[in-house]
Amino acid sequence: MLRKAILAALGAMTLTKEKSREFVDQLVKRGEIAKDEAPEFLKQLIKRGDETRVELDKRIGVAVERFSKRMDFATRTDIQQLRRELQKLSRRLDKISKR
Repeated sequence: MLRKAILAALGAMTLTKEKSREFVDQLVKRGEIAKDEAPEFLKQLIKRGDETRVELDKRIGVAVERFSKRMDFATRTDIQQLRRELQKLSRRLDKISKR
């Protein structure tokens, strides 16, 4: 949940493809880049944004994992193991109670 919240916040801060197009259009209007350079520049801008998001996702994943370990939270695997053990105990109790 923490990871999703952080990603949502970061997503809000990053440029969307539409905003990227608007940004490049403004650069062209101001003469900062040539009109024929705009498509390639936009492509690079979007690619870099995607790469940045992937890298941030990895870093956030590592940070959340470290935090979870420090807080000693039960993992999904831990919970599944406990469920299996409870099912075994429940079956044993059923056998004993039927005697």
